Amino acid sequence: IGGLNDATGRAAVSSIFNTTLSNLNLSGDILELTATYNSSASGSRGWVDHLQIIAERRLRPENGFLKVFTSGQGSAGEVASYILEGFTQRPVAMDVTDPSNPVRITVGGSGTSFSFSYHTAPGRQIALQSTFTQPRAGEQVINQNLHGVSHFPDYIIVTSDLFLDYAYELAEYREQNDGLSYVVATQEQIFNEFSGGVPDAAAIRDFVKMLYDRGGNNPDRIPKYLLLFGNTTFDYKSIERDAPNTNYVFTYQSEESYDRVTSFGSDDFFGLLDNNEGVWSRNTSQERVDIGIGRITAASTGDARIIIDKIKRYEDPATFGDWRTVFSIAADDDVNSSSNDRDLHVLNADVTAERIDFDASGVRLNKIYQFSYPLEITSAGRRFPQASQAFVDAFNNGSLVINYSGHGSEQILSAERLFQSSDIPRLTNKDRPTIFVTVTCSFGRFDDVSDQSGAEKTLFWPNGGSVASFTTTRVVYTSANREIDNFGMNIQLTEQMTTRDSDGLPKRLGEIYQNVKNTTPGASFNGRKFILLGDPAMRIGLPRNRMNVTSINGIELLEEQTIQVRALDQVNIEGYVLNDDGSVNSSYTGEATVRVFDASRFEELPDLAWRETSNCFTAGCGWRVQTDLLFSGRVSVENGRYTSRFIVPKDISYSDSTGRIQVYGKSDMGDAIGSFSNFVINGTNPDAVNNQTGPDILVYLNDPTFMNGGIVNNSPVLNVELEDEAGINTTGAGVGHELIGILRSESLPGGERTTVLNDFYISDLDDFTRGRIEYPFDRLPDGDYSLKVRAWDVFNNVGESEIHFTVQNQDVLTIRNVYNYPNPMHNFTRFAFEHNQPGEPLDIFIRVYTLSGRPVAHIRDNRISDGNLEMIEWNGYDNDNNRLAAGTYLYHLRVRTDGINGRQTEEKIERLVIIR
Repeated sequence: IGGLNDATGRAAVSSIFNTTLSNLNLSGDILELTATYNSSASGSRGWVDHLQIIAERRLRPENGFLKVFTSGQGSAGEVASYILEGFTQRPVAMDVTDPSNPVRITVGGSGTSFSFSYHTAPGRQIALQSTFTQPRAGEQVINQNLHGVSHFPDYIIVTSDLFLDYAYELAEYREQNDGLSYVVATQEQIFNEFSGGVPDAAAIRDFVKMLYDRGGNNPDRIPKYLLLFGNTTFDYKSIERDAPNTNYVFTYQSEESYDRVTSFGSDDFFGLLDNNEGVWSRNTSQERVDIGIGRITAASTGDARIIIDKIKRYEDPATFGDWRTVFSIAADDDVNSSSNDRDLHVLNADVTAERIDFDASGVRLNKIYQFSYPLEITSAGRRFPQASQAFVDAFNNGSLVINYSGHGSEQILSAERLFQSSDIPRLTNKDRPTIFVTVTCSFGRFDDVSDQSGAEKTLFWPNGGSVASFTTTRVVYTSANREIDNFGMNIQLTEQMTTRDSDGLPKRLGEIYQNVKNTTPGASFNGRKFILLGDPAMRIGLPRNRMNVTSINGIELLEEQTIQVRALDQVNIEGYVLNDDGSVNSSYTGEATVRVFDASRFEELPDLAWRETSNCFTAGCGWRVQTDLLFSGRVSVENGRYTSRFIVPKDISYSDSTGRIQVYGKSDMGDAIGSFSNFVINGTNPDAVNNQTGPDILVYLNDPTFMNGGIVNNSPVLNVELEDEAGINTTGAGVGHELIGILRSESLPGGERTTVLNDFYISDLDDFTRGRIEYPFDRLPDGDYSLKVRAWDVFNNVGESEIHFTVQNQDVLTIRNVYNYPNPMHNFTRFAFEHNQPGEPLDIFIRVYTLSGRPVAHIRDNRISDGNLEMIEWNGYDNDNNRLAAGTYLYHLRVRTDGINGRQTEEKIERLVIIR
């Protein structure tokens, strides 16, 4: 490696060491040497280039092969006799010092004793071999003709034989649902026609270029999306023998391979399709990516099945909801033992967020900045457990996009473990998979088959996670310059996600990818390390239709006019779903969710020591959030129009800054999105009448059959039904007026946990006086609990309700509180029991006995439980369909389930009485 500069300009030096080892006693044929590199220069590293060992040894072959080197003490005029041992047949000997001109040497002897004579000129290399490998029999290559593709495909999929059926399934799905023409080819087919059967990544590019060139200058004929369907590896030649070589579809590898900063794996190479392109310089490239590229790094058919099913669910209207308007933006605090970049990552994240925070985008921001949460110092280091929970909640509650800026590695986001691969089993957003953007180092390192990256694990998690990921393959850098590096990439990427294509539709991921790669930060060396894991032909899930707000309290909304809304005012909001020309879409009938937010407020950085000596990157050392929810409710949309009504809570910001109304609609014609913010919330209605009565509250877990004191699993769903004639206060602006749930248990750290439920409340359809909450608890420890829910109406009258329950680990089947009602029974009864397996299939068997033990009746029921209480009705007839006589009977309940821990069975015996 020595004596030259590498591609990054680093000076490399070399040293040659000669040493003599004597009096070595080897117990076998293995000589183990250790090289130690010492340097006082910080950050310097060293590599062993090669070892040359010169020693005398017996001329004995290994596996029929022997290589002999003449020492430096001989001459061309001297001839020596070389005595061979261990050959079972006469070997062939050649002087191969010049590999291009080998010289045959005569070997004499017989049996197992052989020798040859040859001159002793220094440095001669002589090879002897007694057994020779046999060439493999030829394999038939099935006729193929990729050059004969006669149509102009929009969508190209390159895959392997293992995933061929899945590739065709996805291609046909795109053709049927999106009208995209396609071509599917295996990597082997491409090698056969474009590289003479030799594995070569350039062959894939040549195949795509052939189809690109055929399109000429006609944009309707040029291929638009390239999907590489299969895993890959940086180790083309299987040098690392311990790792499996699953190079199902090659990727491009940089010439540099030693350093994770200056090396990279990239699929951009396959999109450099114009003539004279494909040779990347070290610096910013002027070559443009000519096609949208994505990769599904499936390593098995199971992976392929998971991602195709996930894509179809993502695009299934049955899974649509206003989660498709949420952008969750997360940022590292970057204050740790090894660095202090202050609030740089908050700057990166917040400027990116503000670029899409306007009415035309229609999206709703959910900012998760580590600085916003309490820091805990643990034995493992600095941690932000509430921020970590908020990040997991961003998945589980639903986010169209989750975007992280900060430090990271293959398995971890942030030094404080904001998110790590071990958190993935906590993700339950199966019907709300996100697009995961990680502007960090190496979290999407997709070409190391021995270490599946966190981005890939999230992609192939069957119970949720991501449906696609814009992520990085190696170490990347950021700065405070919004035009370059990660900062610039993130801004470009996020803006592309919220703008529409030429048809007014949300963009496909491949178009987003291509557009970003052709910007200044995208074409940089840093930008090459960003990759799309996912289907490039999939559209981002922004609602396709647009909605507006036309009036507030009968006042028509105009851009130049700002409307005032007061606390305790009754507000009527009207609007409609738009056609492309801005008129009312009178065919649109369905339902909408209306959310009204108070003015934004400034959230300041915590009072950290470095703020006294260093400037903040963020303006004013903080950021703005708009999360104080005045109202959230469901309304009907009829003939394209909707009306929403509610009373403004007393707790408002009383600010001259504008609020925001966000509307999400859903119908058989698709979903819709809209936003309006030209109004202020200030002042108080003096004529409002307060009834001095707080909300009525009903609390239960999982489903309405829950009984107070019942048993639940570790992750029960909290359900709260609320009613108040004035409506519920969800702003969080008033001190102590949050809508909260208070958990108490000796099993909890500190014995208590308070959860703010404001964002989870939504009013019933067209009725702001009634509403409900659904909140999923996550991994509650086993134990006995109490849960108190406290809510306030808009006048700040309070109401409370409390329940008790027991958490029992779902891994172990538990049943209890077995009874039947009515008991005594006449014509019918219901057998009931509680269990801890909601959502799991149950095999229920009940057998009725006389007191003497004779079985007289049985009931069998197989069901998937939707809660923790099961009820099974029985008419009192025996197995022969005869009414049982009056008397006392025993019944035996057996419940069986096949869970993750195998088959489990629980049984109970109880008594019932029949009267006639």
